[in-house]
Parts: sequence; structure tokens; C-alpha cells
Amino acid sequence: MSTPRFPNVRRLGSALCALAVSATILAATPAYADPAMPGHVYRITTTGSLAVEVAGASHDNGAPVIQWPVKVPDYQQNQQWRLEARGGGTFWLRNMRSGKCLTVADASHQPGAGLVQHDCNDGANERWYLNPVNSNTMYKIRSVATAYVMDVPNGTVKIGTQLIQYPDHDGPNQQFYLTMLA
Repeated sequence: MSTPRFPNVRRLGSALCALAVSATILAATPAYADPAMPGHVYRITTTGSLAVEVAGASHDNGAPVIQWPVKVPDYQQNQQWRLEARGGGTFWLRNMRSGKCLTVADASHQPGAGLVQHDCNDGANERWYLNPVNSNTMYKIRSVATAYVMDVPNGTVKIGTQLIQYPDHDGPNQQFYLTMLA
């Protein structure tokens, strides 16, 4: 009885064939993000790894929405946002601490207008589209009122910077990660 010189060659060949088939299937699958799920709570972070939060954990209308270091554990509700479906593929982003909505200040149509929180009244300036950028987690957050997107001014990583609305230019400072917390 003779033993094969390379007993694992057949197994290796089978494994490589399976890998090639898997790679072909993955390459043919379109890259897109799954839709964000209404009713769930998310932490929204910038590409600079800073969280989107209401400044000072305020309950006031007009409080700025800023970028700030992620607070751990996830008990910091001013960094938590619930997605609430409003119809037509739009959402409210409701802050879990204040119960108020992410809003374009003064319903402004100007590029560079600041983002704040305000009572949720279903105005177009407080409804948002979540446009997927990549696989399952990154989005552009687009205003229904202006079609401008949430933007970190000049891509700064300065703590406390107020977020703004700005025309979409596909910059990384206009892309945000949504991490489901609940």
C-alpha cells in the first residue's frame, strides 16, 4: 500500500475553489448600506470618531448640536438619537435626553446654518433622509428642507464644534457612522 506524496493537495484545491466561488459571489453583490431601522437608538459619530451630541446635555430649544468625544458607558443620552420614521423615507432624529429633534436653526436655507435641537413639530427643517455611503454603518444625513447634508465645518476635529448644513461635496466630513445602541 502506497501513501500519497502530498495528501493535503486535494483538500487545498477544494478550499481554493470554494474561496474563488465565494469571492465571485461577493464581487457581484452591490455594496450598499442596509436602511437604518426606525425605532432604534443610535450613537452618531463623525469620521474623526467624535459623537454628535446636544451641547451641555441641554433641554433648551436652540441648543447647539456639536461634536464631542464618545462617552462610555453608553449612558450619556445627549449622544443618543432615536430614528423615528416620518413617511416618504424621512426621519426625525430625536435626542434621548431632551426628547427634541435635530433641526436646522431658524429653518434656514443658507449653507453653513447651524444644527440645533428643537421641539419636534414635523417641519421640513427637522426631517432627514439617511443616504447610505458604505456597508451598513455610514450615512449622509440630508435635510428634507434644503437637500444640504450634515457637515463638520472644514472637517475639523476640534471638540465642541457646532455641526452645520452644507451642500453635498462627498467629503468625509459629511459622512457619519450610526452605531445601534438599542
